[in-house]
Amino acid sequence: VMVINPRAAKNFARAAMERNKTDKADALILALFAETMNYPLWKRPSDSALSVRYYARTINTLVIDKARAKNHFHALQACI
Repeated sequence: VMVINPRAAKNFARAAMERNKTDKADALILALFAETMNYPLWKRPSDSALSVRYYARTINTLVIDKARAKNHFHALQACI
């Protein structure tokens, strides 16, 4: 499986002077793109990298929730 930037595929088709926009033409251009471009194989991140990403995202969510709660509290105090 390869995930490519849609703009890269579009520019590749434009460089190949392919103007047809059919499923068959798109499939041929994408196959040619995959054959022509060398991309490194995707490797699953290590378990430690995944846990660091999880904790970083959790901390970020908590910081956003804290700011939201402080703003809500401030708005409630202004109404009283």
